[in-house]
Amino acid sequence: MNEIAENSFFVNQQFKLKIIMSFINFLLFAMLLIISLPITILAVETFSAIALNHKSCPPAGKKPRITVIIPAHNEEAVIASTITSIFPQLAQTDRLLVVADNCSDATAAVAVSMGAKVIERHDLNLTGKGYALDYGIAALKSDPPDVIVFMDADVIATQGSMERISRLAFQTGLPTQAAYLLKPPNGAGVKSQLSAFAFCFKNYIRPLGLLKLGLPCLLTGTGMAIPWTLIQNISLASGNIVEDMQLGIDLAIAGFSPQFCPSAQISGELPATTASAVAQRKRWEYGHIKTILTQVPRLLSLSVKYHRIDLLGLSLELLIPPISILIYLWLMIMTVLISFTLFNLITWDLLIGSAAFGFVLGLTIFIGWLNFARDILSFKILLSTPLYVFSKLPIYFSFIKNPENKWIKTKRGKAPSDSECKKSTTTPKK
Repeated sequence: MNEIAENSFFVNQQFKLKIIMSFINFLLFAMLLIISLPITILAVETFSAIALNHKSCPPAGKKPRITVIIPAHNEEAVIASTITSIFPQLAQTDRLLVVADNCSDATAAVAVSMGAKVIERHDLNLTGKGYALDYGIAALKSDPPDVIVFMDADVIATQGSMERISRLAFQTGLPTQAAYLLKPPNGAGVKSQLSAFAFCFKNYIRPLGLLKLGLPCLLTGTGMAIPWTLIQNISLASGNIVEDMQLGIDLAIAGFSPQFCPSAQISGELPATTASAVAQRKRWEYGHIKTILTQVPRLLSLSVKYHRIDLLGLSLELLIPPISILIYLWLMIMTVLISFTLFNLITWDLLIGSAAFGFVLGLTIFIGWLNFARDILSFKILLSTPLYVFSKLPIYFSFIKNPENKWIKTKRGKAPSDSECKKSTTTPKK
């Protein structure tokens, strides 16, 4: 009897162990599936940007009457350069409106001296770019333009950009996004150059791939042209730290999905100081992650309900987290899989699959650099990507402890010297 009982106990233990291992295998497979989706989407977008053709913009037709709105908070040091780059692109019937938002410096005076129309807003209880934009739109309702172009106060518009995005928006009736690129400040270090590359991936390579696939893009905050008929009844008055991204999503749901115009380019400069750069990345990436969690389920649900491919494409685009987070997630999964495999707790299939997706991710990053970003950074600096990724760990830990939930103006200053880095540009290599 004792021997039978022992055998029964042994069989029961084996059965329980099999159930536990099956559950573990299921969890690991689910983790691999989760990480494989954004990697696959990123790869498809990147290779589409290289391989597929698209129609150039803008289409021929009547030139719309445009108003450029520039929200500005204490931007006296940089706004003159922005206005100088825009004014030569405007016709006599066009306007440039600067919203001096809660300024304590000479932003308004500088803008007036440059020939811009200026309105001032003072409300310290409601701060953020969204409130300034909404204030500017309200000021135009008595004499509205055909198209509004939103520009930040610290960027440069390349020649012809205003006409290209405004014509495309006017002819199609859809929001239009220019390519918004950032370059490192003079003398900036490796991290700044890698950050500029990541920005090029997000704001040029991926939207270009989406354009060639016939899918909408996200709005990026500056270089946005939106027909007056779309924007006149939309309230932008909020402190949302990614108000531009949310605006694009809301317009897409309403049936007006944003489109990308790669021939129109807006350039800016990354923050020169480490503290400012970290604050900016924290704001961008926390806002992106929050948008993924709140908007992807909404977009997926609506895409199924109304059979809309554009909303499905936008939800898949949103599923791609910042590349650094994507690399972290892959490394975590690889570490777990290696540990389980070494102790013979799982088969090699999952580990091989994870390694394959890691190869695809690495190849995608390399192909993106090779085709579009060799002028931004050298191959030697590209190899420093792992160091850049790990340097962002404190930002991601702070998401849990102290998430950024309000809009904060990025401070800029003189860049620290870095002898190992060369001056670079953000014009994508074609």
